[in-house]
Parts: sequence; structure tokens; C-alpha cells
Amino acid sequence: MVTQRLNFRHRWMLPCCNHSAAWQVNNEGMTIFGAIQHQEDVPIHQEWLHPVEIKYLNGLKFEKRRKDWLLGRWTSKKLLQQVIFQDFPINETEIRKGPNREPMVFFRAEPVSCRLSISHSHSLSFCVLSREERSLGCDLEKVEIRSEGFIRDYFTNKERSLFDENYRVSFDRDSYFTLLWSAKESVMKACLTGLSIPAKNIELIELKGFKADNWSEISMKNLTNNTHYRGSFKVADGFAWVVLAEAGQDDPGRISLEWVG
Repeated sequence: MVTQRLNFRHRWMLPCCNHSAAWQVNNEGMTIFGAIQHQEDVPIHQEWLHPVEIKYLNGLKFEKRRKDWLLGRWTSKKLLQQVIFQDFPINETEIRKGPNREPMVFFRAEPVSCRLSISHSHSLSFCVLSREERSLGCDLEKVEIRSEGFIRDYFTNKERSLFDENYRVSFDRDSYFTLLWSAKESVMKACLTGLSIPAKNIELIELKGFKADNWSEISMKNLTNNTHYRGSFKVADGFAWVVLAEAGQDDPGRISLEWVG
């Protein structure tokens, strides 16, 4: 059995309420960049949009949908400009929907080899980017009351037991299940399947090193294909934040996650 070691390094660790937060995670040759933006950061003008994006925006009828779309595009394009396209105007990049509704990056009509994931909630947007082709997903969820029916329908017996036996001391009930839902959404995005995978087929392995308002370690497993995902999570300011990357099919006990720097 191959042992896979994931080394994560945080370059910038700014509070999630910071409107222009950006950070970098590095794992054994895979670098994940991330950015956070607020609705008020989005420019009023549309000069930063690609002409095709402007056409798409003009076809959106509902104001909330327009605002959410603009916020997600602004966050992701700012991140792309910072990481890949430093020397080019931001409106020369275009983000299209892929065959599974995943965001795909184009520059001057040519596809760009990278992985991008976008999430937004309550006027905040969270985006992560990697130049590698390894599966990647992120999600941002507002902590809300979760009904017993919701918990019973979407979380496994193991996940419910882990809360009672291991994590009740660190999380209140709604924060824990919101975090797990965000993690499941992140895996679904990484798998490019959306909700076509039953939520119970994606299961928590471990939450590690949790400290309130800090980024901590999380590992999940897609039970459908026995694929493991490693990454980071944070519960702060009423939100749960998760970013996960594919870690292969090794036994999770053989995968170590080490924070360095």
C-alpha cells in the first residue's frame, strides 16, 4: 500500500470576514490558491467581464441571481489574474460552464489547464484554484438550524455518532452538520457530479486539530469509488468553509496531513 503524504502550507491566513482575503495551500507539488470577496467588492461597471460573459449576464432575469453570478465571477477572475494572468487585462479571461456545469477557464477563446471551484453564500464568495488536474472542490455555507429530518436523510450513522462521541465538545450541533454538508458539497464539486451522488455516499473520515476561527484539517471519503479527499475547513463568523482535493484510494490511516511554515 502506497503512503501518500500531503504537506499543506498557508501563506496568507486572513480572517474570513476580510473582503480581499487570499491564501495558498501547498501539498506535495500541488498548490491550491484561494480568495474571498464580498458583494461590495464587485465593481459597478462591467469592463472586467469578457464580452461573452456580458451577454450571459444580460440574459439573467432575477437580481439575486445576477448579483450571485457577478460575485462568483469577480472572485474567480481576480484570483486567476493574481495567479496566472498577472500581465493581461482581466476581461480577456472567460469562465464557461463545462459539460457537468463545472467552471472552465478560457483565455482568448483557448482552454486553460487548471481546476477552479466557486461557492457563494449571503454576499460572500469563496474560490479556489489549482494548476493541476487533480479533483478539487470548495464550498461556503451559512451555519443554520438543521432539522432532525435533514440530518437523518443526508448523514450516515457514523457521522451522527462521531458528533455525539467525538466532536460535541468542539462544535454545536448546527455548526457540525453545516460543516459536514459543506464538505459533502465540496466532494460533489470535485467529482463533477453534483447531487447525483447520494449525500450518504460521501462520508466524514476525520476532523483534526480544530481550533475555533482557525483553518483545520478534514478528510472525507466517496464511498461510491473509494476515493479519499483531504483538505482544510474553518467555522467562523457564522459560516463553514471547506476546500478538499483528491488524495487517491489509499487507506486514510496511511495518509498524513502536515501543516508546515
